[in-house]
Amino acid sequence: MSDTNAPASAAEGVEVTGLGVVSSLGHDPETFWRHLLNSESRPAKDAALRPEWMPLTHTYGIPEADRPAAEDGGLGGTAARFGVAASRQCLADAGLGGSVKVDWARGACVLGSAMGDDVFERAAVGGESVPPQKAFPFTLSAAVADALGLSGPNLCVSTACSAGLYAIAMAADLIRRGEADFALAGGSEAICRVAMGCFNRLQAMDDTACRPFDRDRAGAVMGEGAAVMLLESRRHRLARGWQRVYAQVLGEGWSCDAHHATMPEETGEQAVRAIGDALSRAGVGLGEVDLVLAHGTGTRQNDQMESRALRRVFGERADAIWVSGNKGKLGHTGGAAGAFQGLTAAMALAHGQVPPTGNVGTQDPDCPVRLATAPVRAPLRNVLLNSYAFGGNNISVLMGRA
Repeated sequence: MSDTNAPASAAEGVEVTGLGVVSSLGHDPETFWRHLLNSESRPAKDAALRPEWMPLTHTYGIPEADRPAAEDGGLGGTAARFGVAASRQCLADAGLGGSVKVDWARGACVLGSAMGDDVFERAAVGGESVPPQKAFPFTLSAAVADALGLSGPNLCVSTACSAGLYAIAMAADLIRRGEADFALAGGSEAICRVAMGCFNRLQAMDDTACRPFDRDRAGAVMGEGAAVMLLESRRHRLARGWQRVYAQVLGEGWSCDAHHATMPEETGEQAVRAIGDALSRAGVGLGEVDLVLAHGTGTRQNDQMESRALRRVFGERADAIWVSGNKGKLGHTGGAAGAFQGLTAAMALAHGQVPPTGNVGTQDPDCPVRLATAPVRAPLRNVLLNSYAFGGNNISVLMGRA
């Protein structure tokens, strides 16, 4: 579509024009959104995880019967299967499916995943052979590009549990720099025995449900799925005559705690820095943020650190800003978690609604935030997304109303 590789100006913007999702809450954006707003969600024991391997085996999983079909000749394993299905759905939602003429060489693919894919697990447990092309983490983004014919920049990001939001920020930057006209951006993750074992050993798993900011929470509960957004320069969207825009990606900030392999730095200094940089790059003031989509893992340390960071950044105005954590409904989807936040932000901005945080009984007094525990109608202008990860990998992204 594009006649020039000139960078998109800030005035042109990076817009969200398509959404795709495979999740325990549904396999299309409107079903996902409806269940996120209105449904109770509880984990169930995963039959593929033997209790002799680990004591806690319940997950927010997707039953095999509800999973998208594997595509013949596709690369990768279950995460790639989710990613291809969500990406194909995303392109169709943005009007880029079928016979639409588009320069696929100007389309990027940037996806995040903490564990890459499950092919080695399946080989170790089930005796499957692993073809060489399935042996690397980058097969996730490669599988999507292969299935959909994207020949532009192709990146697989693996900054642990912040990977999906890193992917969105990196894809937006590719568009701003003129490296791509549009990009599939998001993340995908399958339930992983290694990750489950690690969280069990760290005693960072809740045996009831994922309960972000709840007084009695005991840790994370794993989930799985894929969330993908179609990011597009405004110039490219107008040139192809497309009208619907869910939201805009306005700016990002990233940092590293440089503190501990798994424990967040308790003062939240680098989380504060990431939020401040995202606000500054987006040109958004403290008084213009209406909703924070929190990382909210349900671990005591993470929820309290994030709460402290928000109070430090917003001061007294923190009492006026809604906070929501979707892991209470989805579980912790690892490297896809930030991608699900991006999709949730796009739907929240498009619908003018704050989604609730699931499974909150009594809010932790050490997490003094304005927590949404039921759907709220609100004229949202800008949404702040926070994602934190092992290794101290922090990222914040500002998304705004279209």
